[in-house]
Amino acid sequence: MAFKILSASDFHLKIRDPNDTQDESRLQRRLMNLDVCVSKAIESKVDMFVCMGDSYDHPEPSSQLRSELNNRIVRLVMAGIQVRWLVGNHESVRTRHAFMPEKEIFGSQVIVDETGFQNIGGIRLIFVPYYSGLDEEIHDKIKEFSKTENCVLFGHFGVTGAKRIANQTKTFDLDSEVSNEALSNFLRVFIGHYHIPQELGNVTIVGSIVRNNFGEMGYMPRGLLIEIDGTEITQTDIPLKDLDFVRHEVNEDDLIPKPHEVGVYQYVLTGKTSWIAETSRELKKYSTSSNRVNIVPKPTDRRQDSGQKDNEDLTITSSMQKYVEDFTGKSFSFSEGDRKGLLTLGREILNDSIENTKT
Repeated sequence: MAFKILSASDFHLKIRDPNDTQDESRLQRRLMNLDVCVSKAIESKVDMFVCMGDSYDHPEPSSQLRSELNNRIVRLVMAGIQVRWLVGNHESVRTRHAFMPEKEIFGSQVIVDETGFQNIGGIRLIFVPYYSGLDEEIHDKIKEFSKTENCVLFGHFGVTGAKRIANQTKTFDLDSEVSNEALSNFLRVFIGHYHIPQELGNVTIVGSIVRNNFGEMGYMPRGLLIEIDGTEITQTDIPLKDLDFVRHEVNEDDLIPKPHEVGVYQYVLTGKTSWIAETSRELKKYSTSSNRVNIVPKPTDRRQDSGQKDNEDLTITSSMQKYVEDFTGKSFSFSEGDRKGLLTLGREILNDSIENTKT
């Protein structure tokens, strides 16, 4: 008999979101899509629900968010479904994580903050949470686990070759990432951490239950229904609804497309400062109860100091730092050395895609 698992990942629950519209809070959309996954798990009579990490966007969530998430966990437990809730990088800070109170309530089998195991019909399930800054440890663990036959791994860590944004054309091999070769001996590997659903050989990246920014536009958020029958593993997408994220790059002489569907719009305006200001005012009129319009200005008449270095006109914003830290799995301080390194790494990783992550 097949063992059925429903997997969902990267809810990033937070009270406020820069892409909220008057008609829809992004928190409510995240909870609605989580409810779809929970209801599907109960309806399908799955044996296990696996959260792949990053349920919260911050390691110190509010009591409201805790209550919302705990209610969903209780619903699954009351339905007789085994629960494995992996701790992700957004929920971890050094030796602490967001789920320490829940671990006291639900136990260490439900809240996975250390590597866990379970055998089902000759198949060994392995659950690997995020390990903050312990790159060597995660590599050693994967190497050791891969020696065992018939293993299926669920984890929250970086994988070589995975895309972080929809239009990414270049991949980066970082020390914090696990190589495809190291994962090739597993029957199947299911990964959280990345928001865009992907298939990399025997590695399935589950993806987020919502779109989080413009770097993730163009893909359908999902949950994943997994069936394991001996060594045969099948998976079925659970499509989830979300607002459209639409990005337009407009030059001064171009016709400007107007927002026409409910969603979140980003306009990258390239031209004279006066034109950008006037156009921005017009476009902002389309920020209605159901639409949100964001402007990214690129003025062509801004004076540049000829002696200025290329990387000195970049500013470290919290969104850029967060994006680079998510990419590398490492934290950066604001010392001068780290500042330069962060700017350099940010430029190499993001290039034009920096704008995709601004909201």
